[in-house]
This record gives sequence, C-alpha cells and structure tokens, in this order.
Amino acid sequence: MEGSLRKGIVLRSYAPYRQKVALFDSMLGRVDAVWRSPFVSRMLLQGALICYRLEKWRNSYQICDIELLALPHDWARTDINFLHHLLEMAFFFLPESGCFQLFQVCMRLYEDCELVGEQQQLYKKIMMARFFALLGICPEQTGNNTNERHDMVRHDIKLLGALISPAADGMPEAPESLDAINLRLRAWLLGCIQTHPDADKFTTVGFIQVL
Repeated sequence: MEGSLRKGIVLRSYAPYRQKVALFDSMLGRVDAVWRSPFVSRMLLQGALICYRLEKWRNSYQICDIELLALPHDWARTDINFLHHLLEMAFFFLPESGCFQLFQVCMRLYEDCELVGEQQQLYKKIMMARFFALLGICPEQTGNNTNERHDMVRHDIKLLGALISPAADGMPEAPESLDAINLRLRAWLLGCIQTHPDADKFTTVGFIQVL
C-alpha cells in the first residue's frame, strides 16, 4: 500500500546530479523515486537496505521517512564485482511488479556467509542462477525445449546447494564433474544476460565470465 512503511534495496542513486533513486521495493519490484530533503542522499548508498514510505508524486513516487537498516555483509562487500553485478542485473531485469521470492534472494546479501574460497564462489553462482530462474529468463537456444533447460538449471542449483550445505554429510555424488556443471551454469547465466536488449551496455558481465 502507498504510504505504508516498507523495505527496499538501493539499486542506483543519481545523486548529486539528480534527487532520484532506483529501488528494488519488496512489494512493488523495480521503482524510481525522488526526494526533497538535502540530507537523504547520505542513506541512499548503492546496495543499502532501507526502510521508507512511498507517496505518489506526478507520474512517479516520492520517498520519505527513510531509515538505513543495513549495508551488504562483509563477504559481499569484499567482492565488489559480485555486488555490483547483482545490483546491475536487478536494475535492468526486474519488472515493475512485486516478487517476494526475488527479494528474498537479494536479502541474502545482508546475512552472514560462513563459506570461503570455492564454496563461496558456488554460493554466489547459485544466487545469480536463482535470480534469473525466478524471473523466468532462459537463454535462446535452438534445438532445446525451454522447460527442459529450466529443469536442468534447477537440478544444477540443487546439486551445487548440496555441495555447500552445512548439513551435508560429505560431498554428494554427482553424475558428472563439478567443473562440467560450473561451465554449463556459467554459460546459462551469460545466455540469460544476453536476452536483454541493452546487454552490450552492461559493465559487470566480466564477473560471470570469471566466476
């Protein structure tokens, strides 16, 4: 509801050139909003989790009563390429409608991650794969059924999740090498990115290429 207190993630701030911010609103999805107070920009840091109210203003929204709740956790901030990549993908791909499951995926940025090294890299890859899968985005490939490709990716996500689960008793047996799954999922993620008409303007695709 407009005017009610809500949560959102700052995807992009246009300060100091414009008093405008792009948000991933937990209820509305991708939203642009403006502000009036000169002190607001201090809290609208890229990647910040904030609490606020939205009010209709002309053909857009005005953001007010802003409170900074959290910044991305250390593990996300130390890999700035990953953080910026997720925020950029959210900025360009999110619909102007709510998707609570997608918001929950991004909320993991603010939670502790005890994984390190290769397992943490798998965790990041799983986050990106779930992001695109929840959006229903799939690379265009001839000769393959879309549902089959989604099933394959869901299987890969499940398997990679089992590999880094703290409850796992050792490494589960995989029908193929982990390298093969990694390469397939990386190709799938790059294919998802290429479905966007402005993909050639993205600045963070290099993160996926080395993930």
